[in-house]
Amino acid sequence: MARIEKVLILDETESNVLFFEMLFQQMDRSFKIFTAVTGAHGELLVKEERIQLVICAWEMQTMPGTVFVQRIRNNKAKRHIPCLIFSKRMGPEDITLTKELGYEDILGMPFDKEEATRLIMQLISNEETLSSEEKKLRKIESLIHEGGVTEALKLFDTALTRKEQYRSRAKSNLAEIWVETRHFEKAEKILDEVLAEDPDYLHALRLKARLCSRMGRHEEAISILEMVTQKSPQNIRSMLCLGSAYVDASQHDKAREVFGRVKGLDAENTDLRDEEGKLAFKEGDIPLAARLLAETEYGDELARHFNNIAISKVSTGEFEEAIQTYHNAIQLLTDKARLHQLQYNLGLAWKKKGDLHRCFQALCESYLGAPDFEKAYVAIARTAREIKSQGGRPDQDLVAQVQSCRKSSREGQKS
Repeated sequence: MARIEKVLILDETESNVLFFEMLFQQMDRSFKIFTAVTGAHGELLVKEERIQLVICAWEMQTMPGTVFVQRIRNNKAKRHIPCLIFSKRMGPEDITLTKELGYEDILGMPFDKEEATRLIMQLISNEETLSSEEKKLRKIESLIHEGGVTEALKLFDTALTRKEQYRSRAKSNLAEIWVETRHFEKAEKILDEVLAEDPDYLHALRLKARLCSRMGRHEEAISILEMVTQKSPQNIRSMLCLGSAYVDASQHDKAREVFGRVKGLDAENTDLRDEEGKLAFKEGDIPLAARLLAETEYGDELARHFNNIAISKVSTGEFEEAIQTYHNAIQLLTDKARLHQLQYNLGLAWKKKGDLHRCFQALCESYLGAPDFEKAYVAIARTAREIKSQGGRPDQDLVAQVQSCRKSSREGQKS
């Protein structure tokens, strides 16, 4: 890992910032120190200056540390950024939240210089000397988050599950891969194993709830997430998961109530806008969904979400509704995500509805948008044969476009 050099100190109290500045100046190595008095400024510095270590006050006025640390942890590029939190007082809910976020060590106040130095150097050492297992887990988690579940599965090593310190995390990552590839029975078996060993393991609990929602067991999903949020009412991600579960269960008023609670904690939360956009989409208000999702940073994740909604409709024979869902999602995410998977599955939905020509069109659009998506090309060839076997003729303009794209793609690979 890269040597830690860039540090952010975040607090509204000047004397506290000065304490840490002097502390870093007296260390045996040099650091570039950035300071901020508001969470918004701190968040900007983390992103623009590529901060590698954060020292953060828990009690602040404009943006509490409870919100700031969750924001930076939800940034996919900074999910594992080390952070030392300092606080005058912490209640049980605060301690629960910090543990859920992976922050085990909290610096008490008034400050003890030796303890502060020890904790900072321990954080730095841990991050600069990552084990091979930790590096692999982070890579797997990054691939899953980006939708590369096939690549994540190839990288997964069962040896990761043999060490106690990695077991629950590694198994949960594998379960998430199975959830995203719709191998629900495999996923549930693994999650039940994890929760039998550690009933409070948050990642597994939230995954179990997601799995239940995907399988139509909405009340079970909601029950899990209500329990999780009651235990840790400041955990914004858990609250958003609960709101999403209510949306999946078509309990939209309850979803709005949960989203309102999130807004009370963090009104500018970008993930909240995404969840509200999903609700608007579910209710068929595409203009509102477009406004809410206009600045989303998670277009590919949204594409997967809408794809799952449509797949569920196809599985129950609701072909018209599924096709409309695909069309709405493609319209909504045109400039925000790769659309090839949506277009591919739209083609399959048209095929199940019995319209091979529209199936062929959607499959061609999928391949033309992602020439490396070999699955679409195979489906195009198969569908063309089926059209011909029924006495028809595939759209020749699309055939020519696909052939030209295929040729260019192959020439590019050779060069």
